[in-house]
Amino acid sequence: MKQSLQFTFVAALCSAAWAGAYSSPVNTVTQYQGQPVNAQQILVAGERFRNVYASPKQFPITCSEDCYAPDPRVKCERHAENCQVQWSALPAKFGWQLQWVGHASFRLLTADGDLLLLDPVSNGFDWPINWLGAIVGSRRSAPSHRRLAQDEVPSAVFYSHAHYDHYNRADLKKLPPQTRLFVPMGMAEYLPQQGYQVHEMAWYSQHRVDKLSLHFVPAHHFTGRNMYEIDGDKSLWGGWIIESGEHKLFFAGDTGYSPIFQDIRKKYGAMSTCLLPIGSYHGDNYRNAHLAPEDALKVAQELGCERMIPWGYGNHSWLMGDKSSHSALLRLLSMHRQLKSAIQVQVLNEGEIVWF
Repeated sequence: MKQSLQFTFVAALCSAAWAGAYSSPVNTVTQYQGQPVNAQQILVAGERFRNVYASPKQFPITCSEDCYAPDPRVKCERHAENCQVQWSALPAKFGWQLQWVGHASFRLLTADGDLLLLDPVSNGFDWPINWLGAIVGSRRSAPSHRRLAQDEVPSAVFYSHAHYDHYNRADLKKLPPQTRLFVPMGMAEYLPQQGYQVHEMAWYSQHRVDKLSLHFVPAHHFTGRNMYEIDGDKSLWGGWIIESGEHKLFFAGDTGYSPIFQDIRKKYGAMSTCLLPIGSYHGDNYRNAHLAPEDALKVAQELGCERMIPWGYGNHSWLMGDKSSHSALLRLLSMHRQLKSAIQVQVLNEGEIVWF
């Protein structure tokens, strides 16, 4: 009997040690409630979230002619396809470094040395969408540059929403435990358990990291990882304002046009640098949830952006609702001329690094 008890005790210790050695550390999740501007923006956990405003019945402006005129600064193998941009650098004012990794992914290095990642996705979609994409021919081509530095430990990682082209589990799992993740409310359930410090943010909530003030703001979009009936819109979507001193950087995430940008301007003031999407806008369903290039110029004006950097197109993006790899960029530049826009546009090649 004594030997049997000893054996049971030793077996229990070994089992506990085995479980401890091979179980992943649990994420810590902290939620932040916002300060809604009006009652429409009060969010109730567990319900399906919805946009602040209905989709517009008509858009402020739509390009009708000469929309994809060639631009001498955009050198293409064929019209609007497989292009490289030759763009003069704008003056650096704030001492920040920015790399457009591709599509919606950015790497930021602040003047104080904080390394920030926005929607880090290095290659294709997670399973099963990557498998389905390969079947229908929408697989993302592999870039030649190093997309995300694996030897760097970020100060914080930001996600705009849970869609596959903005959140990739494989990329996230490469980050070490204790990494600070800033995600929309409800998105924590999609994250692997690796001991991350997860901050779930409601619209108009805020937090501080070192000398940075972080604000999560609305976008006009939707989200989910499965069929809508399963998890559609059960987590939030939105954009980020990253503020340090006099510099305010705005990352829109995926969004369509909406009065929300006027609300954001009233609450936070004019933006210094705006990272705005310009792709996936053909057809009403696409444009209701994605900015057309002319919509992006209107949003930049409403936000008071000193500088606009477009994304959502490119040689290594996905052709989701676009004519070609750089058609959205040519349309942006054409509309910038037609509208005589005063917005400073900074155009990058994928992988390019600039200072601002």
